[in-house]
Amino acid sequence: MAAVLAIDVGDKKIGLAVGDTETRMAFARPPLLVETWDEAWAPLHELLQHDRITSIVVGWPMNTDGTAGPQTERVQQFVDHLQQIVSIPVQKRDERMSSQAVQREQQQAGQKLTRGQEDSLAAQLLLESFLNEHQ
Repeated sequence: MAAVLAIDVGDKKIGLAVGDTETRMAFARPPLLVETWDEAWAPLHELLQHDRITSIVVGWPMNTDGTAGPQTERVQQFVDHLQQIVSIPVQKRDERMSSQAVQREQQQAGQKLTRGQEDSLAAQLLLESFLNEHQ
């Protein structure tokens, strides 16, 4: 079994989900609510250790036409720094429509999410898709 962490990167909210390759199940974790990314590195490191994460999947923001989105450069900066501080594989994965899918599901269910929950649910969708493709 390999434990995988999915990250939905935002400037102030970082969504997290953890899953494993054996069960192909993913679970949203509490998001990191930060003023700067510097505040995220210690809790991320703790999560990596606690859950024995063996790889990371980062949501890659793309426009609907497949071109780089406005947040792409910022996420690349996050990924660059992350790769400097961890010794496990970090992959980028197209996250188009994940946030919209979460919003649609929550509206249909009539649920209101707390700040950052949407980001962790988007990370969960991203991770579920990744795990299902890597059987």
